[in-house]
Amino acid sequence: MVMSFDDSLALGGELDKKEPHLFEKRWKQVKADDLARLIYTSGTTGPPKGAMLTHTNITWMAKAMAEGNPIEAQDEFLSFLPLCHIFEQLFTIFMNNKYGAMVNFIESTDTVTDNMREISPTAAYGVPRVWEKYYSGIMIMMSDATWLKKLIFQTSLKLGKKSPPPTAPAINRSRPGFAWLMLWPTSAPSASLRNAWASTGSAWPSPARLPSPPTSSASFRPSGSPSARGTA
Repeated sequence: MVMSFDDSLALGGELDKKEPHLFEKRWKQVKADDLARLIYTSGTTGPPKGAMLTHTNITWMAKAMAEGNPIEAQDEFLSFLPLCHIFEQLFTIFMNNKYGAMVNFIESTDTVTDNMREISPTAAYGVPRVWEKYYSGIMIMMSDATWLKKLIFQTSLKLGKKSPPPTAPAINRSRPGFAWLMLWPTSAPSASLRNAWASTGSAWPSPARLPSPPTSSASFRPSGSPSARGTA
């Protein structure tokens, strides 16, 4: 049965009037090992399968993610992947249920780049394809840049590569001034990140589905925005 959100609220309001203490009673009955979420696989290798996640699963993942990607209450995210996607739920829902950062939603799939500049998130994440498109866009813009902008970009890149890569459990926050200097010649979306870290992930490599190339995922580290890459 499909029901509108307004109808759902109205139905819940009626039940709350009849049994005002029902919600409190029900949530107190919830146990850590109870089912909390069903996440369905894409079905690329067979029928979609529902992964059963308990409350313990979710809280553990939130804590584990924050150990490698430090979260603070004043952080801001930009949500652009489908919410049925486990990677999106990790950052948009699971982590923020525990740490309470602000989540901004894109206006549409066509405005991701514009919204990235507008929101200027302090933490960025994306599937490999997203970072590959950013990296490709930066390289294309630099190919048409003036000699001065190319010089600034290449010099900043060389200096940034001398910095040690971030390591878990604590990734150092970025150097926004240095990131701006490096990416200013490109006007890239990444230049809008404020004191940011970036994260990416993919499925276990197979002939049909490979994780993001190290070139693209690691190329953002010299900007001063620490990037982390994981494979599941």
